[in-house]
Amino acid sequence: MISVGMDVSKDKINVCIDAGFKNSKKAKQLEFVLKNNESDFPEFLKKLKKAGINEDVQVAMEPTGIYHLPIATWLYEHGCKVVMVNPFKMKHFALSEGFVSKNDKLDAQKLLSYVEKHELLPWAPKNKEIKKLCCILTRINQLVAMRTEEKNRIGNTEFGLELQARMDNNIRPMINFINSEIRRLQDDIESILKSNPALFAERKRLATIPGIGKTTALALVILFNEREYPNARHVVSFVGLVPKENESGIHRGETPITKKGPAQIRAYLYMAAQAAARSNPLFKEKYQKQCLLGQNKRSQLCIIMRKILVVSYSIWRNQTVFDCDYEKKRRAAFMLKRAV
Repeated sequence: MISVGMDVSKDKINVCIDAGFKNSKKAKQLEFVLKNNESDFPEFLKKLKKAGINEDVQVAMEPTGIYHLPIATWLYEHGCKVVMVNPFKMKHFALSEGFVSKNDKLDAQKLLSYVEKHELLPWAPKNKEIKKLCCILTRINQLVAMRTEEKNRIGNTEFGLELQARMDNNIRPMINFINSEIRRLQDDIESILKSNPALFAERKRLATIPGIGKTTALALVILFNEREYPNARHVVSFVGLVPKENESGIHRGETPITKKGPAQIRAYLYMAAQAAARSNPLFKEKYQKQCLLGQNKRSQLCIIMRKILVVSYSIWRNQTVFDCDYEKKRRAAFMLKRAV
């Protein structure tokens, strides 16, 4: 399999191909630039054919916002294996390899070097329904943030009372407009889910967990459907809820969570954990007991976040609903089995 490194920007794509096996007199790498435009993408396959490369191709790139999606989807549809490289890992790999400069051409070389030394899971585009739901939910989050900013501007007296009254009269229609747009997007979500009974049922099952609302349930449905996870531990690791140890010799530092992965999912889970600590019998008693013993409340909420994520993934995978007596039933069955 031939490895390819692609550095994707808004207007152009720098390509670096490992083609040294063809002719030792030529450079070991084939490099060229494409326009980040779908009409120019076929030029990539033409370059490969011209260089005499007829083997399977593995293309490595970094997820650069939305700029990488057109070329990545096009390559996937044309039979190429596409892999996404974590930018954090790529940065430290480049430092370990002795790269001191940075430009688009070098970045493509770095990606080529990285993919040749690491085995990465193949990337696949999201299906249309999940992609639509993801885009709409992202836009709703943006509008909610804008609404909060506008609300915080109401009553601000730094302009003086007379001018502030005029400002408030300008801000309130903006808030009403944002609220109407949020409702319209929520209606779009409902119409998409009603046209897809499987996704609608998945959200309904996840919403049976006390503390999880429709929005959090939808975010988790998107999370579980957009990629494959071998087990719940991989989901927890992807979301960034695993502890990050900080110990050396006699030094015992704090142990925060890694916070890698989608921050918005952690925000949803944090709000769900706060609600579950008050209303979910599976977590409420233990949370209150640990708080009375002087344990850090935020640490306990992180534990509940992790538990909610694991329970949600189990419900989604097994297509069941939440049962608050599940642990008791499982222990009773285990004790009965031991007694026999």
